[in-house]
Amino acid sequence: MLDPERPGWLRDAPGCGVVSHATALRVYGVGDRPGPGVEFTLPAGPARPGGSPPGIVLHSGEVAADEWTTRSDLFVTTPARTFRDLTYSGRLDLAELSRVAHAFLRTRLANETELARGLEVAAGTSPDGGEAAGLLESILHAVDEDSAGFPARSQR
Repeated sequence: MLDPERPGWLRDAPGCGVVSHATALRVYGVGDRPGPGVEFTLPAGPARPGGSPPGIVLHSGEVAADEWTTRSDLFVTTPARTFRDLTYSGRLDLAELSRVAHAFLRTRLANETELARGLEVAAGTSPDGGEAAGLLESILHAVDEDSAGFPARSQR
């Protein structure tokens, strides 16, 4: 659907689209909250023919070279980009964001510096400003680390 003219193994990320948002959480084995459907982020461009079928959510946005990776043979946003997308989506409350951040940290998929840097990019702040670090600290303190809730599945 994202690029029907080329088989998956011939596609180039991120231009062909990458798994993102809540779907990326599922790819990483973090969290237990379903998203609105299978979510992808694609570069802005012409509308896809026929739109998107039910259960598929297409987000428009640029994904920098250091904001995606390959996991389980899928192009997927990095944990820091996934956290950023979910933080600014407005779909998760502070406690849910805290659980996601703690799960990424607990499983060592990301560290605090990476999560804060992702928030800085979205907010357009500089690393010296401290706004993103303060936001991350607020998110992390919303839920106690020991009771962060959902389990993260073990990673291979």
